[in-house]
Amino acid sequence: MKPLLTAGILAASGLLAQPALALDTYDDTYTYAALSVHNWDSDSDSGQNPDASATGGKITFGQQLTSLVGVEVQGALGGSDSSGDTDVKLEHMVGLYVRGNLPLGRINPYLKIGASSASLEVKTADGTNSNSEFEFSYGLGAELSFTDELYMQLEYMSYIDTDDLELSGASVGLGYRFR
Repeated sequence: MKPLLTAGILAASGLLAQPALALDTYDDTYTYAALSVHNWDSDSDSGQNPDASATGGKITFGQQLTSLVGVEVQGALGGSDSSGDTDVKLEHMVGLYVRGNLPLGRINPYLKIGASSASLEVKTADGTNSNSEFEFSYGLGAELSFTDELYMQLEYMSYIDTDDLELSGASVGLGYRFR
């Protein structure tokens, strides 16, 4: 009776483990890249940086590790906002993130957490000042696949949230999966 019970428990645990093992197959591993139009917005509670909003470009490179988990790096440049004698420009934004996916066929919603570094340049009649920050970041987005390789991406990110600077952005772009 004991060997039969042991064999039954082993068989049942093997059947229950099959879905978990299926998620860890390397069939869903791939590298991807995306180019996006990035609309960023900055706010400052301290008055060190004026509020600004502009449009620039963003590039994303990533590696999908499983169907549920990936890592990616992003970089954004460009865009300036002028108000009176003040000009605010995004010098750069770079970030490294872990991405959790929920693949639902052609639609792939995701959440991201990581860290970002950003630098804004503020020009006034009194001179030029640069403010750089490094901070925990988070965001969410979704991909709509046109083919197995080509997709459209919509995303919102909170890059920096400190007393001196809040920087967030929304983007839309096209990406390609290198399978």
